[in-house]
Amino acid sequence: MAPYISPLSLLRRVGTAAIVLLLVGIVEAAGAAAYAQAVPAAAPGRAMPVSPSIVAPLLTPPSPRVLPPRRLEIVPPALAPSEAPLVPPSGGPIRVDQVRVEGVTV
Repeated sequence: MAPYISPLSLLRRVGTAAIVLLLVGIVEAAGAAAYAQAVPAAAPGRAMPVSPSIVAPLLTPPSPRVLPPRRLEIVPPALAPSEAPLVPPSGGPIRVDQVRVEGVTV
């Protein structure tokens, strides 16, 4: 089994110069790829050639808008009739001497 090498000790072993060369190579490769995709410059006195892929969106008519299909309106079912509200008993006030609650833990 190979011993563990920390990234810091690896940096010390390889050296800063090797890392700089690696980074320069990565930057150069990215720059070369961008240069390869660049449009060539036009000759003096001549208009720059226009690619058909650039002109095509300007010449074609816009596509018609497509609306989603209409959906039926969903109506929730009617609520069941509720019980009639409680009517207070007729007569005078009631006197309560003691309230007893059982089965409750506080």
